[in-house]
Amino acid sequence: MNKIQSIFKKKCPKCRKGDLFTQPFNWKQPLAMPDNCPVCGQKYEPEPGFYYGAMFLSYIGTAFLYLFITGFQIIVLDISVNIAFLVLLVFVVLTYFETARLSRSLWINLMVKYNPIDQHGKSLMIIFLVSLSLFANGQANTLSADDFEKGIKQKEIQILDVRTIEEYNSGHISDALQANWNDKEEFSARIKALDKAKPVYVYCFGGGRSNAAMNFLNENGFATINNLKGGISGWQQANKPLLQEEVPAEQMTMQDYLNLIPKDKTVLVDVGAEWCPPCRKMKPILADLEAKGYTIIKIKGEIQTQLCKELNITSFPVFIVYKKGVEVERIQGAVEFSVLENAFGK
Repeated sequence: MNKIQSIFKKKCPKCRKGDLFTQPFNWKQPLAMPDNCPVCGQKYEPEPGFYYGAMFLSYIGTAFLYLFITGFQIIVLDISVNIAFLVLLVFVVLTYFETARLSRSLWINLMVKYNPIDQHGKSLMIIFLVSLSLFANGQANTLSADDFEKGIKQKEIQILDVRTIEEYNSGHISDALQANWNDKEEFSARIKALDKAKPVYVYCFGGGRSNAAMNFLNENGFATINNLKGGISGWQQANKPLLQEEVPAEQMTMQDYLNLIPKDKTVLVDVGAEWCPPCRKMKPILADLEAKGYTIIKIKGEIQTQLCKELNITSFPVFIVYKKGVEVERIQGAVEFSVLENAFGK
């Protein structure tokens, strides 16, 4: 089939086999088109407003066609003007939708190149993509409060609270990490510290955010993700326990903080939070540093909020290196053991 035949038969411009318009013809939706070609998968509307060009083609083409029909009737057939316009009106009504469909077919055939895929090759490609999808995506489940509770009692699992920090502090499941789903930058940064091979148990308030987060984690290579049905609301209705953060009435002052810093050696200040995934990931590295004799001062950032504000710390973890009481370096986020060890030698 050549391009002209493809246009008039209203076929996909890429493979020239799939129908451009939904079959059979529907008078209620005469211009209805599938999203993609059923044969080769070509997108029929590559971008919003794609068929505005077709509209102009239709205006120009029909204008010349209608002028020719009217002129032919009056000049050649010697028909009166009134009768000629009446015939034209009938012709316009009968061919209006077909003209609009042809103009779309012409436009997309002009914009998209012919690039057929043989059916054998396409079948192999589909099999490959399906197989790849099966290997790439893990298991995603929605669990009742009872099953969720049983799951988080296992070893080597990760619990993720995807609510805001304010919601987290109002009451959370024990040992849960926190990453706000509604803050995409924060969420993406924090889940980098999670182990994709270990099961993740995710929850929010009602189940909506955690369901979206579960799908996101599944699409990004996490092996097993379990979502709490009904979220914290359902958890509480099932009379399951929650922990609540206790913020002390008195915050550490900047002077109190500086008094902790020795003036005779190099120390590392670790500002983190229990609910922070990268902070949790750094715990064994910090333990190894302490085992080698390095001095580490730990500040609970989720509690010492005023101090964090004065230190201009907006995310965790932050490692501040002090040499003889003077700040010499700041390191942001989860890093390797060697990075922190080298910081002590500067």
